[in-house]
Amino acid sequence: KHWSFDAAAKIYEYSVAKYASSRRLQTGLGIALYGDAHYDEAAKVFANLLASVPNQASYAKFLGQSCVAMKTESREDCEVLLNYAQRHPADALAARLAAATILEQHDSAQFDLAQRVLERAIAEDPGSADGYYRMGVLDQERGKWSESVTLLKKASALNPRSSKTHL
Repeated sequence: KHWSFDAAAKIYEYSVAKYASSRRLQTGLGIALYGDAHYDEAAKVFANLLASVPNQASYAKFLGQSCVAMKTESREDCEVLLNYAQRHPADALAARLAAATILEQHDSAQFDLAQRVLERAIAEDPGSADGYYRMGVLDQERGKWSESVTLLKKASALNPRSSKTHL
């Protein structure tokens, strides 16, 4: 309520130490860590939650948002998201977040995986500008500048107010 994420994280850490099996408390801890810009730590929490409940879409979403926000090279916990996205082809949001994680890493070895999950995401949710935007960025990462223009125009048409698409 007061955006006191640091204080909330301390309370959740204490609570999780007492009640380690409570997924609700662990989720609160992850959200508090994310809110306090401790994205690596939040990703660890959400990766553990998703590993313990492998079909929980909300954990995948929280993990994906943490992984996209991370600025470090070490993204081992984000592999859990990539696995989830491959096992759940109908979860377009998880697919877009998994692809965004790959793109943030500039990991050309995983560009084919990013393309596969983005193609599924676009097929599942063709009205989402983010899928087309991410696919356009992927084409740019691969040096396919002219191909990216079509995708970015589609993203811009779906969401004309998106500044990142125009950039």
